[in-house]
Formats: sequence, C-alpha cells, structure tokens
Amino acid sequence: MGEEYQMKILYVEDQITRNISRINRLFEKYLTKNAKKQLRELDKDDYPPGPEEIKKIVETSNLIEIEYRFPEALQKVIDHHELYALFIVDRNLFEEEGYDYEEIKAIDPSF
Repeated sequence: MGEEYQMKILYVEDQITRNISRINRLFEKYLTKNAKKQLRELDKDDYPPGPEEIKKIVETSNLIEIEYRFPEALQKVIDHHELYALFIVDRNLFEEEGYDYEEIKAIDPSF
C-alpha cells in the first residue's frame, strides 16, 4: 500500500500581521480553540507580532501552511504542489514588499 498524504491548504499572504482576524475567520473550522484564542490575543496586542509567530500558530493545524514571502510560496508550489488541495493567494503580493526578481528567477527561470 502506498504512502498516504493529507492534502493541505497553502495560504499566501504578504501582510500576515495586518490580517490576523481575517486568518482566524477564514480558517476557524480548522484551527483549535487554543490557536483561535492565541490569534485573537495577538490581534489585540499593542505590539504587533512577527509573521513567524502567526505562521507557527496557524500551522499547528497540520492542515494549513502559510507563506508570507512570494519566493518561498513559489518554491512550495513548484516543488510540492501535489501536497495541496487548495491554494489561496493574496492578489497584491508585490505591492508592499518589492521582491528581488533575480531571487524569483532563480526558482523559476520562466517567471
């Protein structure tokens, strides 16, 4: 019998620290009560959390993976697209944080 994979969701959002409540609402069905509580607390905190802190909480679901940088997201799609049942991609990824096109070109020369 072959190895079985749990299909995952890849969520790509470059403004992850500004969208904590949206992440909580979007994935509430898949997050534990503790994860939802932690996200609510981070959202209310006067000092914004780092993106890795949010990513770590959400990824405890073992169903949702978050990337907040386009190069890392592109690498996952190219190398592991078969692991994902759904891709959710923020449509303005290049607006705030300009990406080094050479870095992306190294991942996918056809980009």
